[in-house]
Amino acid sequence: HIDGLKMSKSLKNFITIRAALQMYSARQIRFLFLLNQWCDPMELTPIAAPDGSGVVGFKQMEGAINIERTFAEFFHSIKGAFRAAGSYHVDKEQTWDDAERTLSDALDTAQAAVHDALMDNINTPNTILALQDLVKATNKYIGEVSAEDVRPLLLERVGKYVTRILE
Repeated sequence: HIDGLKMSKSLKNFITIRAALQMYSARQIRFLFLLNQWCDPMELTPIAAPDGSGVVGFKQMEGAINIERTFAEFFHSIKGAFRAAGSYHVDKEQTWDDAERTLSDALDTAQAAVHDALMDNINTPNTILALQDLVKATNKYIGEVSAEDVRPLLLERVGKYVTRILE
């Protein structure tokens, strides 16, 4: 729906995918759809150009843009942690402290929440929320643990899981 009316060609209140891709990236549009339950109507509120020449965007896209940015920064943080930790050596100690256990528990919790959300009528909004919680836990771990003490195998596990779900 656009401005409370069903999007339709006869009302001339529609937007083409091509036009939407000129305003936003494909990834941002995908997140917009993921943030809306597939079986519920999606309401879009257009933002008019200051000069009145047309639509420059949609209010609902702000949330999708923020989430897309969150995940992009998450992957940059993981890559940065890998670089800062240096190369992985088999003889490097891999024992876990409380920080690693907390992150591992957050991963387990996220995996269960994502599974439950997807089994519940493919609830993608709750899936994204569970992944956001995992991203927050990972960012907290990276912030608390010194670069040389980061456990790359644990971070790799988290990164691969988030990547697999987003794919």
